Amino acid sequence: MRPSIVACLAVLLTAAPAFAADSGLRARLDQYMQQEVTAHQFSGVVLITRNGRRLLAKGYGAANREWNVPNTLTTRFRLASLTKQFTATAILQLREKGRLSLQDSVCKYLDPCPPSWEPVTLHHLLSHTSGVPGSIEKGTDRPLEFEPGTRYKYSDWGYSLLGFVIEKVSGEPYEDALREQIFEPLGMRDTGYDHPDVVMPQRAAGYRLEGKQLRNAAYTPMTSPFSAGGLYSTAEDLYKWDQALYTDKVLPAAARAQMFTPVLENYGYGWIVARPGDQVLPWMTPGHFELVHPGSINGFSAEILRFPDDRVSIIVLANLEGVSIGPDLAQILFAGKQESP
Repeated sequence: MRPSIVACLAVLLTAAPAFAADSGLRARLDQYMQQEVTAHQFSGVVLITRNGRRLLAKGYGAANREWNVPNTLTTRFRLASLTKQFTATAILQLREKGRLSLQDSVCKYLDPCPPSWEPVTLHHLLSHTSGVPGSIEKGTDRPLEFEPGTRYKYSDWGYSLLGFVIEKVSGEPYEDALREQIFEPLGMRDTGYDHPDVVMPQRAAGYRLEGKQLRNAAYTPMTSPFSAGGLYSTAEDLYKWDQALYTDKVLPAAARAQMFTPVLENYGYGWIVARPGDQVLPWMTPGHFELVHPGSINGFSAEILRFPDDRVSIIVLANLEGVSIGPDLAQILFAGKQESP
């Protein structure tokens, strides 16, 4: 027998237990998802990987119920607040190019800007510690709710302001800046800003449950979510994003470390950050370093859970409101970890 054949057989025999373990885990994960479909009418896609191997990559339910079009890994879903991690990355990229400082006052980029907002920096907006009140509809003339940097309060409006900063500094629309800075370099061809009036192939329709009756989701004017929640993507594209965050393709290591460092209440820049020993909060998996963010908007739910030390990622995109299954999937996955090589 030739040495090359012997070597190939050795690799296959070594890998066989891993494949068997993955097969059993895949079956448990899929069983859980089938239960979600039956009990809660889950509709969407799930992509779970470990060490580059796909443990579960599958669509469930329909992208369009009226036409019975199935969900697939290339179906396009609204990301809602998963948008924030891309907005944060674009700001950090501009900082790396010397175009702005995270200690810049937001008033440097807003005209007009309330004088009381002068102490608010880009760092405060990124970490939800700005004290900036209200929403896009309520305008920008209200006083701060608290002294910047002293409290954490999740703010879609704060991340929308970051979108205005990106446009001011880059000199182009938010969606064009992200396409040029992030999506095109990573080959994320099925990711962009969701304009409802554009005819877009493979776009999922959004749904909600009213009791046990499935209904079409209420209309959302997609200009409102902007850089806090206006993007769409696919499971395949989000996996490209996940893998790029292990490299310097979008940000150098120091900038990524800053993005993944919690400021207050486990929030970094566009990510919830959980470390072993932290108080267990929603979305956290005890005993693991985890980077996570949920998203919710009319008709859609989104979750991304990354476990860098374990090289695990869990991506859930649903065209159904109120879905929150990422932590359960993580528990199933890590409960079976002893089976892995």
